[in-house]
Amino acid sequence: MDPEDIAKQIGHPQKGILAADWSVGTATKKFEKFSIPTDGETRRKYRQLLFTTEGLENYISAVILHEETIKQKTDDGVLFTEVLKEKGILSGVRLDIGQEELPGFSPEQITFGLDNIRRRLLEYKNLGAVFAKWRAAYFIGDSKPAREIIDANSTLLAIYSLFCLEVDILPIIEPDVLMDGSHSLEQCAVKTEEVLTRLFQKLSDFKVDRKKILLKPSMVLPGKESGSKSIPSDVASATLSVFEKVVPVDVPTIAFLSGGQTLEEASANLNEIEKMLKPGLWQVTFSFARALQETVLEMWRGHDENWKMSQEKLLENARLCSLARQGKL
Repeated sequence: MDPEDIAKQIGHPQKGILAADWSVGTATKKFEKFSIPTDGETRRKYRQLLFTTEGLENYISAVILHEETIKQKTDDGVLFTEVLKEKGILSGVRLDIGQEELPGFSPEQITFGLDNIRRRLLEYKNLGAVFAKWRAAYFIGDSKPAREIIDANSTLLAIYSLFCLEVDILPIIEPDVLMDGSHSLEQCAVKTEEVLTRLFQKLSDFKVDRKKILLKPSMVLPGKESGSKSIPSDVASATLSVFEKVVPVDVPTIAFLSGGQTLEEASANLNEIEKMLKPGLWQVTFSFARALQETVLEMWRGHDENWKMSQEKLLENARLCSLARQGKL
């Protein structure tokens, strides 16, 4: 498949992305919250619970996998990518290997993962991946994010994209302006504009074809420690105001991440974004991890007897996101 076609398929008018690419460390923290064992077999079982949910394909067009997950199989020995393919769901893989603080810029981070990228891309493609994902995280604070951090991460995102496109893998580009901090909605808008402006400058410098990428950004939100909580119409207005200024119209699909929001918060904000979105711009959808999965984990708790109702909860969550993606909440 051509990356442009993959981006359009992911941006299906009623569907979105299930981000199931937690690292081992992140999955461990999520599991420990609900007293779930954190070994590899339990992680495999949980992913099987997600991917074998009957009817998931009605609301989910694509799933982002971790490098551990893309090699895993069902109890019957079928690769998860094959299970998803049979449902008509596209599989992709998280290609970055995480963030590290940059000396002299703490706590700001840059993302790593370019080592052996050609070999890894071909390996994952052979396992069924048609897209990849690379995340860059940005803190808001006094003089943060620094220009140097924005430049470094934007350059890495552009280089990663070129390696993906070389083998017809769609690059998902994730500039995540974090909710951590006490910043206001207005401050987040300013910093988000800076990050996205520089990102698209770097993509242009490296001659990345924008029609063959998918943007996975954060919404414009006040910081979690700010003491303020913006209503969905304010979030949508601030987010679209920034994006209309700096995101080119030839980017086919924007899939917003939930970024620590609850399902209710993320879906309500997405719903307002959809309602305010001007005709003729991008396809806008969701790429949620916590928002889709938190209540599923809470219900499952690692017990087989909770399997069916946990899948029903996932389907309920996905249906809610689908409605939000259509502006029909």
